[in-house]
Amino acid sequence: MFKKVKINSFRGISSLEIDDLRRINLFVGKNNCGKTSVLEGIYLLSDYMHPQKVLNINRARGLMEFSIGGGEPKVNEDMLRSIFYNLDANNYAKITGYVANDEKRELVIRPHHEIKEYYDKDKYKLSYDFNTLLTEINGFILEYTLSYPTGNDIKVCWEIEIQPPNIVNINLKNSLDREKLKRYIYKNSGIFISPRISIFETADRLKEIQKNKQTKKIAQILKKIENRIKDLQVIDNIVYCDVEGVDSLVPVNIMGDGILKILSIITSIYNARDGYVFIDEIENGLHYSSLEILWRGIFEASKEFNVQIFATTHSWECIDAYRKVYDEYANEIEGIKLYRIEKEDDSFLAIDYDEDSIKVALEEKWEVR
Repeated sequence: MFKKVKINSFRGISSLEIDDLRRINLFVGKNNCGKTSVLEGIYLLSDYMHPQKVLNINRARGLMEFSIGGGEPKVNEDMLRSIFYNLDANNYAKITGYVANDEKRELVIRPHHEIKEYYDKDKYKLSYDFNTLLTEINGFILEYTLSYPTGNDIKVCWEIEIQPPNIVNINLKNSLDREKLKRYIYKNSGIFISPRISIFETADRLKEIQKNKQTKKIAQILKKIENRIKDLQVIDNIVYCDVEGVDSLVPVNIMGDGILKILSIITSIYNARDGYVFIDEIENGLHYSSLEILWRGIFEASKEFNVQIFATTHSWECIDAYRKVYDEYANEIEGIKLYRIEKEDDSFLAIDYDEDSIKVALEEKWEVR
């Protein structure tokens, strides 16, 4: 689990340090204070074997869409530059994390520059226009460094290049090949859940649970919202509910956004064993009366599968439910943390509240969101 994280020149964050992270962490703050960027930064740091995730976070924000059936990707430099602070690719993004086992992880994101080639008639050969090198970018270089107390550092470097039409080239640039990396590096999985839930991603995660005959555990959580649900099943990439009193299976996406949201979150935790789950706008699509059920499912699944949770919210009711449910798990989970991200000009600060100060803030009606 991450205990401390430092973020520099990433997205809209110039510099931010977050200390004393716990198993389940909740981030609040005004719009545009950097809450989602915090989740994205830790998400990228948590998984160094899937470099395409740097593109996925742009796609989740609607910053990168590829056309269907050929043609050039709908990508411009500003979309790529959005990874860097103030859209300045000279500000290399740097994210550093300290893990509970004294491991240190560092990710540096640099721009991948496009070098244009042309035929030089005077020299009768291909030449390169190096004048574009410092201005035009068409991808990223991701440099991971994993430092261990033994002194055996491991470096993983990925090159991501985007070329039309619709071609993304990803190359491992360091000396170890992928199979060796899998043997040498202990990989934790990281799953990011955006406010726009994908039923197809949820179906894929539920398939793994279905293989292990564990769907009834998920159904028991959903049953607390809709007491007629008996079980879940995936058929042809569609998630169905077995509902009491109904002769046929019912597609889950017609049973309401609340059911789908909770299903997406809980299946993610089950599939991220010994890893991390990141949930942006956790309360989105849920009625306040379902929030305690959601948090109860998160605490239970996080404990059982050893998953560290990072989530954002704007909801006072969500914070209240988070604190109330913690009391049920206080003897099993060591503390919770709420972080209020504050931004003033180019300065960022994370003000942390533990379980006791969250309770006082709620009782005294302090504005912590």
